[in-house]
Amino acid sequence: MKETKKSLNEKLYDDIKAIILPLDLSGNDILRSYYADTIGKYINNDKKEKDFLERYKPSKLVKLQSPDKLISILLYIQHKFAISLDGITPQDQEAAFEFDTELCSRVATQPIEDHHGCDQAALSSIYTLFDTQRQLCRHYKLSCLKYKILSDHYLNTVVRPFTSKWHLLIKSENYDRQVFRSELNELQVQSREFSSKLKSTFSLVPDSGPSA
Repeated sequence: MKETKKSLNEKLYDDIKAIILPLDLSGNDILRSYYADTIGKYINNDKKEKDFLERYKPSKLVKLQSPDKLISILLYIQHKFAISLDGITPQDQEAAFEFDTELCSRVATQPIEDHHGCDQAALSSIYTLFDTQRQLCRHYKLSCLKYKILSDHYLNTVVRPFTSKWHLLIKSENYDRQVFRSELNELQVQSREFSSKLKSTFSLVPDSGPSA
């Protein structure tokens, strides 16, 4: 059976899909980001954005008469996400560095002596990691998805169970301080492991090169 030759539009569309697939992005996600960073900077109009998304929705892109729009979108994606061979963007690295800086400067990783420190203050400090995550993801948006997936897993499986359990218990005068400290120690161990994972995954520690 003779293979059908692909049009330029189809080839461009395949290239776009190949880039966004590892990022777990949909065509509509890309178009919204493209519109916001180009047309949306100059025209703040919901109806025009809706019209744009309808006109250039993925099912219609490949059927456009001119390949210009596809080429423009492809170049935008390549620049916006600066995709490396391992799928990590510079924004992933920036977000990971900022989160790790917060993590390593807080009680989430730093030990406290048994008879020192305020448990309520320690819990509040750990809570701020959620705010840090939200701020970073709002700032870097779609460009830090690999970082977001990794850090969301840490926050939801390590930090959230701890904060959910203690946010009311710690307000009781009869809360078990020994149990709190024991579970805090466990969280610190897991948090230090996550910090190491961030550093290795996103190359946050520069290669020192061969020893002399």
